[in-house]
Amino acid sequence: MKVLDECSDLNQLSGKRIPHEVKRYIVEEWMQFYNAFPLDEHLEGFDMSKHCRMVLLETSEDDIELIGLHSSLLDCTVEYVELVTIEESILIYRTFILNDNESGIMLYSIVGTLGDETESFLAEQAEHVE
Repeated sequence: MKVLDECSDLNQLSGKRIPHEVKRYIVEEWMQFYNAFPLDEHLEGFDMSKHCRMVLLETSEDDIELIGLHSSLLDCTVEYVELVTIEESILIYRTFILNDNESGIMLYSIVGTLGDETESFLAEQAEHVE
């Protein structure tokens, strides 16, 4: 699990398990969120977690309790799930959970990387987005 609260956290996305295209997609989305907030904070000092936590689930959801969620996505109240196609070959789930009326959590996971039960749940809930 990679928690992406600050711009410096985006560097955690490099590695063999995360395709470059997925990293680019998440970085671009992080920057879109940052630019959408009319704040005077500089990029280096901006804390995304005050508005929307962004988290990449890499191989399981076992540690999502660390970000304040139940031990399984199946036990969470999911606002929506999108199945996103990146560059015609990579599929990711983009899952949003509303914490309260002020903030939420955006979870990203590459299709096929989570447990079978969670993958089935996400597939049932997902809307396909290009």
